[in-house]
Amino acid sequence: MFELKKIFVAIAGPVSNLVISIIFWNVNCLPSLRIAIVYANLLIAMFNLLPIYPLDGGRILKGILHIKFGKWKSRRYTNEISIMLVIILTAIASIAIYYFKNIAILAIIVYLWVIVLKENANYRKKLNIYKVIKTIENN
Repeated sequence: MFELKKIFVAIAGPVSNLVISIIFWNVNCLPSLRIAIVYANLLIAMFNLLPIYPLDGGRILKGILHIKFGKWKSRRYTNEISIMLVIILTAIASIAIYYFKNIAILAIIVYLWVIVLKENANYRKKLNIYKVIKTIENN
């Protein structure tokens, strides 16, 4: 039940961005301002829904996997999916950087690599502690 609450908390961020987009789409203001606000909030929602932990999408994925497979398998699967997705996004971003000549794409990919590598190190530490505890319990 606790994991379900975590999933709903993680969904709240992207949903609030979508609500802001819908509200501003229907507000009478400068068209350029309205479009910029709608576009920015849609991009933020899409970015946060990437299934990369600790982004909201990664938290949602981890919560769903925790319910289905348990704590340690969900951590492992979330870690592996995050790494694979960042590798795929890096390949796509490389093409996008070449095509669009936009260095901001590089900054986003570097940020994603930093958070994924940090979470991977955190996962490895927790896994080692878990293994030591299991070894002590078995002896």
